[in-house]
Parts: sequence; C-alpha cells; structure tokens
Amino acid sequence: MAPVQRGDTVFISAAAGAVGSVAGQLARRLGATTVIGSAGGSDKAARLVDDFGLDIGLDRCESPIGAQLAEVAPGGIDVYLDNVGGDHLEAAIAAARAGRCAGCSSTPTSRCSPSGPSRPQPGSRTARRQLAAHRADRGGRTRTGPGRDRTL
Repeated sequence: MAPVQRGDTVFISAAAGAVGSVAGQLARRLGATTVIGSAGGSDKAARLVDDFGLDIGLDRCESPIGAQLAEVAPGGIDVYLDNVGGDHLEAAIAAARAGRCAGCSSTPTSRCSPSGPSRPQPGSRTARRQLAAHRADRGGRTRTGPGRDRTL
C-alpha cells in the first residue's frame, strides 16, 4: 500500500503496538534510512529504539507530535503508516515529501491524562482528502472504494 524504498524516511504512529512495531522492523529491513515511531509515554518511546530497532522514538505526551516530527525529520518524510489519525495524520501530511501513506486504523488515543481515551479528532477525513490531493499532484494512487485503485 505504501511501499518503502531504500533511503526513505518512514514515520509510524502507534509504533509500540503490534502492527506498528512489526511495520517499523520491516521498514528497516526494506532499506529505510530513518525509521521514526510515536508512542504514548517515554517508556514506550524508548522501547521503539531499544527493543524494536527504530532510529527515533517520539513520545506523543511530551509535546505536539507535529513539532517533534519537524525537529527529527527537517527534510520531511517519504512514507507514513497511519494507526491513529488526528494530529499524527496532520503532522505527516505537513511533513510529506512524496505522500506515500498507508492507513491501518484510527484508534482512539489517550490524551496523556487520567481522563482516558479521547474521541477521534475532527479533521481526519479532511486530512485524508488533503493527502489524496497531495498524492495526486505527484502522480500517486489513491483508494476510491473497496478493491479499487485509481490513478489521479
């Protein structure tokens, strides 16, 4: 869905989970130069590097994810695996160089407080449409329905 190529910078949200942790390791094996993952908490962010072999682990509770991503990937990202949507998706779109994105799910994320899970953030549909338009500008492909691909 979002092929990784040698030299790519890859960003994976919720990278400490089952899907994200495997995706990070696969990106490394496929030749990504830099693999960045986000997780909820400093312990999980450290695990991304120490246990899963990612280059950079971002703690989404520390500061806005967009600012963190811009700091660690000033040249942008090539591939994004979206596991949460919301502010992570918006940050990835802002940092996208080539616009290769795979959407896995949009799970609710905690707000880093005892209040528990947040509702899906508004704007995810709009952000996905912006990404599709961003990809279209570069001759990318977008999903238009179950089982259908269309070059824009």
